Amino acid sequence: MEVRNWAHSSVTYNILMQMFSVSRSIDMVIKLWKEMGENEVEPNVNTYKILITMYCLMGHWNNAYKYFKEMIEKCLRPSPKVYEMVMQQLRKVGQLKKQEELMEKIVDQDRNIVFC
Repeated sequence: MEVRNWAHSSVTYNILMQMFSVSRSIDMVIKLWKEMGENEVEPNVNTYKILITMYCLMGHWNNAYKYFKEMIEKCLRPSPKVYEMVMQQLRKVGQLKKQEELMEKIVDQDRNIVFC
């Protein structure tokens, strides 16, 4: 997306991604996500929330799980709402092992919070 003279910040990207997500322009959300990486803009909790929510609403549990896992690995703490949304998707499709793995990662993260 080419816009002149705009700040490449996670806040700006999040606003655009949220707007496109609500309007169901999934290709634009993905394009903006890739552009964030190209511009070396670090995603934050809200960036991941937008992606995870979008994929959960679409029923794409595998993508929601991927971004949730990535979020945790980057020591970003999901909100209880996002956590429950992903757990619900995993339960819905019978991915109980993945659900258990995520719960263990979150518990481990809480124990090692100093290192994140």
